[in-house]
Amino acid sequence: MSNLETIKLILTVVSGVCWTIVYVEGIRVGFKDKSYAIPFYALTLNIAWELLIDVHDIVAEKLGQTVGWILALSSLLLTGFAIYLGRFLRWNSWDVLARPSVVFDIVDGLLHPASHSRTFAVTLIYGIILGFGYISLRVLQSSPVMPQATFQVKHNHH
Repeated sequence: MSNLETIKLILTVVSGVCWTIVYVEGIRVGFKDKSYAIPFYALTLNIAWELLIDVHDIVAEKLGQTVGWILALSSLLLTGFAIYLGRFLRWNSWDVLARPSVVFDIVDGLLHPASHSRTFAVTLIYGIILGFGYISLRVLQSSPVMPQATFQVKHNHH
């Protein structure tokens, strides 16, 4: 391993440890203060990106690249809608179970888009932002410049 590769590996590990500390601390503060911990959302976004990449790749392998991209980008558009529901209507995922009538509100918005322009604007804006982020991530992943994290254990016999 060259000196540059060693430095990259050390910086990657240090960066990962630092971000993990930030996430754990944010979650701790969130529970302590009974508030939202922004880093927790960042962590879930990281996990969501990885899951979306895996599902995208599996679907693309089985059904073709076009279907894989349609699935990935439509998932991000639905995520934009979920952000609208949580951020602007202040709904949580369990509200569908606790108050099933919210489903009718969602369906009404889908059936009458002209009367819910804010819903569609926010959904589209967040969907586009997430889509650009995802496309950028995929481009960077396929770039030969992007360092791939690999860990190898070398044994030196003296």
